[in-house]
Amino acid sequence: MKILYLIVFNYLVVDELKFFRIINSRILQILNLRPSSTKARVDIIESSLGKAYIFNTYFQSFSIFNLTNTNIEEVKTNNVTWNTTLNETSLVQKIEIFRQLKIQSEKKADKVQSLQFEQLEMDAYGQSLKLRKGEWKEKIVFLLSKYTNEFGLNWWRPMWLLFVTALVFFIVIETIIYYNCYNSSLEENWFNFVIVNNWGNIFYFLDPVHKLADIQSGLQNCSIAKSLDYFSRIFSAFFIIQIISAFRKYYRK
Repeated sequence: MKILYLIVFNYLVVDELKFFRIINSRILQILNLRPSSTKARVDIIESSLGKAYIFNTYFQSFSIFNLTNTNIEEVKTNNVTWNTTLNETSLVQKIEIFRQLKIQSEKKADKVQSLQFEQLEMDAYGQSLKLRKGEWKEKIVFLLSKYTNEFGLNWWRPMWLLFVTALVFFIVIETIIYYNCYNSSLEENWFNFVIVNNWGNIFYFLDPVHKLADIQSGLQNCSIAKSLDYFSRIFSAFFIIQIISAFRKYYRK
């Protein structure tokens, strides 16, 4: 079916609404759509809604919301809440639908919602990735992105991960320095050396360009401590990048 003229659905209360092979060439408007029961559903299948206008409609109030082989990228919306469960939509189709909703949000300059749809897109992609054999490099990158800053939505997680890893590297490296890196024995005990006298060194481990000499001077035979310090700089640089990328949602391009 090809829509050539203005069709307006206004204040519809439906138990089932289905668009099948609809091509919207002119104007299709869906206004104030509501479910008639808790089992109401909306199906849009093999359709292109073009520049349809949807207003004041909460698709999340429908029990089933199914989008299959459908183009909604150019749809204009106002006061619309999408049902992101997409109950009967395949995994591949979910990735595509979330991609379209992300682009749609970007066109409206809604950066926060765009990132939320991007997260849903990546979650669906992650589910599809689990079903594939191999591709371990792609899986590692995906897991790092998901669990460090939730695909750019969470700045707090990489922040505390940065502090936790800095604390761990601080304690381990200072302990190695205490026991192995001085030719002469130290008169003070481990607690005084690491915690009491050198606690301020932990802030060096937050800086990815710090040097081990900044932490302790006069070190000898400290190859283990130096190696671990290289890793600490890699971790701190990575988490700082994840923090910065998560702040994308607070500014516009």
